[in-house]
Amino acid sequence: MLISVIVPVYQVKPYLEECLDSILRQTWRDLDVILVDDGSPDACGEICDRFAEKDARVRVFHTENRGLSAARNLGIRAAMETDSTFLVFVDSDDWLEDDMIERLASAAEATGADVVLCGEYLEYPDKTRQYRYAARLYSGQAAAKALVLGMLSNHVMSKIWRKECFETIRFPEGRVYEDVAVVYKIFYGCTAVATIRDILYHYREREGSIVHTFSIRNRYDCWLAVKERYDFFLACATDDPLLPDTCLQQCVRAAGKLWDAYHAAPREEREQYAAKLKEVSAFTRKNVPFFGCRNWRPATRTLSVPTRSASSLSFACISAMYALRGRQRIHGSRRP
Repeated sequence: MLISVIVPVYQVKPYLEECLDSILRQTWRDLDVILVDDGSPDACGEICDRFAEKDARVRVFHTENRGLSAARNLGIRAAMETDSTFLVFVDSDDWLEDDMIERLASAAEATGADVVLCGEYLEYPDKTRQYRYAARLYSGQAAAKALVLGMLSNHVMSKIWRKECFETIRFPEGRVYEDVAVVYKIFYGCTAVATIRDILYHYREREGSIVHTFSIRNRYDCWLAVKERYDFFLACATDDPLLPDTCLQQCVRAAGKLWDAYHAAPREEREQYAAKLKEVSAFTRKNVPFFGCRNWRPATRTLSVPTRSASSLSFACISAMYALRGRQRIHGSRRP
């Protein structure tokens, strides 16, 4: 059974060989390894070509720089032209346990799940943390709910996906937080989603990564992703009011972080995003009570007030709140 492994590559020369070695060492040998060199300005393209020369399972696509989503979408299109059954996504600065793909594929075959998740090692420069699941089988809608509630990871990595999951869905190009914008939709449409206890994926936390870049653009893309998620579950007319309510709280928190980034940015950048920030305020005024909802945490309720207005006072209030919490600038997270 062929499994396609999609690896977008951009400016990760110090880490790329470790990543590719961990893929080619997999105990599951029937692999189609798709490397997408996204116009990387360092030697990543040459490293990809060298691995392709050594191993016939490796295919390399060189493109101009168009971003992570476009690179993943190219990889998906290439995989769709093969007879592979599953897709696995790997970030090019991460690495895998040697039996990760075999364990995930075996679990998918045993349970009939469309997606199987394993745990992650979060690799910081000075420490390693573990993120582990209990073994469980969810319906698709239950998995989407667990994702929104923070019980399942938004990462597209550390999972195996039946290829049909991406038959009609692609990552939004030109945006970051693309996983947050996509994974819940796929889960919701699945017949079953499974988790296993094994921790098999090593996720490298590093300051130079996209989501750790503090900017209006990143914070706006995060807000847009959670706002779309709120719209999605509202349209689903789910009988569970917890889903849209939780999504709305996430919108408020994302808006607060966006305003904080806006206030800290240079004037030219603020002018570029002024219209988008007005849209965020309009959304908050329309959908959020003046002081939030009674069941919300006090911090979230407090945020709902200044995010309704684009005034300088609102910016100052939000920045002061984060400063009091020891977070004057809020950096990206892979689990917003």
